[in-house]
Amino acid sequence: MPALVRTTRTNARTRRLAAALIAALAALLVAPAQAQTAAYRLQPGDVVEIWSAREPQLNRDILVRPDGRISLPLAGHLDAGGLTLEELEASIAEAVSRYFKRDLDLVAILSPPEERDPPMIYVSGDVTNPGAYRYRPGMTVLHAVSVAGGFLRPEMGEGGDAVIALQRDLDVLRRQRASLAAQEARLEAETAGLRRLTFAENAGDSALADALAQEQSLMDLRLKRLREDLDASARLVEQSRAEVTTLEAQKASLEEQIDRMTVEHERVRSLVERGLAVETRSVEMRMLLSDLTRTHLELSAALSRARAAVAQNEAEREAIGTRRTLDLSSDLHEVRRRREETQIAIAAAERSLARMGSSAAARASNLERPVSFVLLRHADGAQRQIPAGELEEIFPGDLVDVRRFGGELASN
Repeated sequence: MPALVRTTRTNARTRRLAAALIAALAALLVAPAQAQTAAYRLQPGDVVEIWSAREPQLNRDILVRPDGRISLPLAGHLDAGGLTLEELEASIAEAVSRYFKRDLDLVAILSPPEERDPPMIYVSGDVTNPGAYRYRPGMTVLHAVSVAGGFLRPEMGEGGDAVIALQRDLDVLRRQRASLAAQEARLEAETAGLRRLTFAENAGDSALADALAQEQSLMDLRLKRLREDLDASARLVEQSRAEVTTLEAQKASLEEQIDRMTVEHERVRSLVERGLAVETRSVEMRMLLSDLTRTHLELSAALSRARAAVAQNEAEREAIGTRRTLDLSSDLHEVRRRREETQIAIAAAERSLARMGSSAAARASNLERPVSFVLLRHADGAQRQIPAGELEEIFPGDLVDVRRFGGELASN
């Protein structure tokens, strides 16, 4: 019986030791990964997902631009490069705190590399699955047709599911176009110094009307914030100017006092030399003059600093407008680029939808005709239509239009 007790105790100690070793090993394996994640700092090209359960309108993916900054509604343009995710959360929360009364419980999540914005190509026309596909170096027109499911067969033009899916994608693209059009209108209005959006195109478009209303609300908030920033800067300028005025008055008063004391000291010293006054009086006045001179030097230094503060505050006030102009120009350029890409995708989807609705007989006859390819390429601020062969190399952003009938590529 005692041997059994000893064996049981030994086994218990062994199990406790094994458990402790396993826990220590797990901590060693987990700690480096946690340290590596916590130490990561954002850099240009990173995509960060901003998420708030309490304020869903803040939820979006944002890109860290080459200059290390990000753009977010209400928060404006913020520095993100070199920050950790926790530091970015705090910066965004502070920037938007004036618009919300409660804690946003805001979280920043770094998107993994495979989810970030890759270079894309677009395939439209007589292919099985028109759409956007990831670009691979060295791709040709034939590669693009292959990743799009190959050439469209007549029986596939009859499929209702494909038509429904394409129509759904087209609706999403049209809503995105309306949103981008409203953003462009807001940015143009802000650049022109206007307070209200004006947009005459497609006045009956409900999606556009909703987007314009949202952008007007955002514009009102941005203008309010701009006025607050300018008012705060103006107060700093006025305060620094008032300080300069006060110091100038003190300095002028002190200089008058020094002048009077100097004259009085010369008079007393003359009396001392003639034996009509004691030396002590002259010494006291000389010490007082020394104190006044030292105070004058201190006032002069303070006045120089105050004048420098005025210049700095005035420059900062001017910089608010300069930074805003640059940010608006950058945002407007980006929105116009995205709107142009969206319009290209809409035109391609509309062509594909029209072709998918044509009869099987017409598509069967098209199969007897040679296939032609046209590349739509954006270069030097203009779009070019380039006839191409199967082995023609394509590049990021190209749209490959596959056709079994004649005619020019539809304009956008």
